[in-house]
Amino acid sequence: IAAFAHCMESMIATSTRENRLIAAYSEHELRVIQKYAGLNISDRYLDARKVAKYWFRKCHADHHSPGTGLKDFLRFINYERGAHLGERKSTKRIRAVATMLASKGSYSGLTTTVKAQWTKVLEHNKIDVQGMKSLMSMACKELQFSKEA
Repeated sequence: IAAFAHCMESMIATSTRENRLIAAYSEHELRVIQKYAGLNISDRYLDARKVAKYWFRKCHADHHSPGTGLKDFLRFINYERGAHLGERKSTKRIRAVATMLASKGSYSGLTTTVKAQWTKVLEHNKIDVQGMKSLMSMACKELQFSKEA
């Protein structure tokens, strides 16, 4: 937990120094950071899900609702996620890694299969983070345009 808190402190420092927000696609991450690192980042936090829903209502109300999940909005903006990572498998993969880490004590003790599961989690996260960036960029551009009109 100390390593997590240190990582979050570093992220907050970078966010502050670069005048950036810390974004995620829910408030879950905000609560996890508060619970496990004891840090309140509310003033630096952006809930991308709220922005996406607002953007859709303001700029695309004439379309059928895509749903409220990140996957739904990425499909709406034609962002390719690929199906190779599977549906709803990240939690299962993380649980397998956490279980084995608890018994082996370090990443080097994990089996090749469990290491591959961790790699898939990271790959899935990278795709979603890049997709969320694309979604937020599009939403911000369209919201700015609609304000000027």
